[in-house]
Amino acid sequence: MRLIQVRVSFNIAELSGLLGARPLRLNKLLNVCRIRASVVGGGARGKRRAFSAQDVCRLGFALWLWRAGLRGPAIRRLVAGNALHHLISGLHTLQEIRRESERHRFLVAVDFRGTKHGYREVALVGSPRAGTDLLRETSGVVVPIGKLLGALAERLEEFVTI
Repeated sequence: MRLIQVRVSFNIAELSGLLGARPLRLNKLLNVCRIRASVVGGGARGKRRAFSAQDVCRLGFALWLWRAGLRGPAIRRLVAGNALHHLISGLHTLQEIRRESERHRFLVAVDFRGTKHGYREVALVGSPRAGTDLLRETSGVVVPIGKLLGALAERLEEFVTI
């Protein structure tokens, strides 16, 4: 079986097309979430940055969390947390992104109303019922990872190299 590799790097304009958001929104999320371009870091003002497929997934999750109603510190904490880090670290090829999208898992973050910004508990669950059980007595947010990664996988197909 051949592995289908996603192109090595993407610029901010390509990210905008892939994720369906304006470059200004993506740049704000990159800053707030402290996501750095892993292929070419940019550095000096005006220097182009290059993002990997994992960076695309990480920024995609940040954007989807923002669209779910979360803001700054909460998004940063979730994107940097163990659950998403472990998930994103395994997404190198288009097949891996597709495979994860077919699992139909949900990211559930509960108890936003603590004394500090961010969530007390973050979990990846396999069904809406498990998400409902976690949210029964607290507030939180549920993000459908499978659906979001499926849409991203479709858009990434134009950047595939065999």
